[in-house]
Amino acid sequence: MSKLALQQQAESHALPSVRSAVALSEVVERLDAEARRGRLAGWMATETGEHGRRGSHGEPVEIGRLSDFGVPFESVLLVWARAANAGEPADGSVLRFERRIKPRVPLLVAVALVATVWPGITLTDSLLRTYWAGYDFATWMWYLPMTVPFVPLTMWTAWKRSNASGDLSARELIARIAEILDGVASESAAGTDART
Repeated sequence: MSKLALQQQAESHALPSVRSAVALSEVVERLDAEARRGRLAGWMATETGEHGRRGSHGEPVEIGRLSDFGVPFESVLLVWARAANAGEPADGSVLRFERRIKPRVPLLVAVALVATVWPGITLTDSLLRTYWAGYDFATWMWYLPMTVPFVPLTMWTAWKRSNASGDLSARELIARIAEILDGVASESAAGTDART
């Protein structure tokens, strides 16, 4: 799939699902093997996926996750799988995906941005008073209006870029998983839960 097609699909915000004729018990084995070969970087099977446990009545279970993709804030892609229902390929499986931004780094960046505003006032005030002897103005009165509005704007821009980058990377990873499992990636209905 071309980069442009992936970008256009990412605008819909619904991640594709993967339908495969590979049995659910074999899905994690194949993904683990590809991760060991270096074709699926960041793959980690969850305990549920490693032991081949299944949800009752064909409910999907989280079998693994792919992490460390997307910039500037990294994302994690949760992989849910269930056995195929009647009318779907026999002995097959259906994988659904859910992408989340890892919360630690955005929180640290927000705290750092907020925490550096006031020290910037004292540093700027000291600099201006050192080099211009006639400077006798309350620096905070003009410094705060010039810096504070940009803290949320910076976070909003970084969050938007992270979502766009994460969606695009998630779609590339899902296409790779579909290839590994000899499956077909198909668009999910917008707004559906990844675990259904």
